[in-house]
Amino acid sequence: MKSFGTRQFPGWNFFEYLLLRGVAGLINSLSIERSTAMARSIGDGLFLLLRRRKKDTLKNLEGAFPELSPK
Repeated sequence: MKSFGTRQFPGWNFFEYLLLRGVAGLINSLSIERSTAMARSIGDGLFLLLRRRKKDTLKNLEGAFPELSPK
């Protein structure tokens, strides 16, 4: 029996596409205030979940926006 990794699963890209289109459609159907709040919540959640990327992200933001970086 052949085992598949996440990216090698047949149809994975299409499933991922449909999932993201569904989320985008949901967010687009909301008011600006609610969609902004939802996007902020998703971003905050991912920022907390992906801790190993936090340091790199903050470093990249500091390089891109030095005037907004805390001194």
